[in-house]
Amino acid sequence: MGICQVSAAEAGSGVAPPPELATDNIGFSDVLLDPDRVLRRHYLALDPAPASLCKTHYALSVQLALRYLATKGIDLKYLPNDVWQLGKLTFAPLEAHSGGYQQIDPLGHQILLNYRATPNPIDIAPRVTLQQVLSGQIGADTFKDRIVLIGTTAPMRTMIYRSLIRAIAIVGTSSMTKLIDRSRTNEI
Repeated sequence: MGICQVSAAEAGSGVAPPPELATDNIGFSDVLLDPDRVLRRHYLALDPAPASLCKTHYALSVQLALRYLATKGIDLKYLPNDVWQLGKLTFAPLEAHSGGYQQIDPLGHQILLNYRATPNPIDIAPRVTLQQVLSGQIGADTFKDRIVLIGTTAPMRTMIYRSLIRAIAIVGTSSMTKLIDRSRTNEI
């Protein structure tokens, strides 16, 4: 899987994915910031503008979750009114007047994020370095039957966003962990 960024509708906008990857092996990394610059919503899907360098319709988090859930026999179903269903869970898109939101741009398929506080993010997803892997400090079993995200944590590549909990660093991933958590506990 690779990532790209859809961004604005201007010609040549966004960030192109690696050219050797097929569209179904790409997810976008665009984020939705509220006017106060807090991250409360998440794009599941977008229709890229024709001029966008990123042509995929699904977020990286969705692409990863759908692949994982497919191994558990759970496939995405499209219901009326743009509602998505995965097992027992349904995801209705936000509308211009949803909850406390009034006149938001309901572009794409957006949902509200469900933040969970944890004392240490490493409890959710351990982080290892390439050096640890290459030197044999991390065994191959560590990665067996796991979703492994490879990327940089360099400050110049990491975007810092404010969340409802605290400032969080995001490298174009996260979000659909709620689905993965629920599938592990057979809630889906």
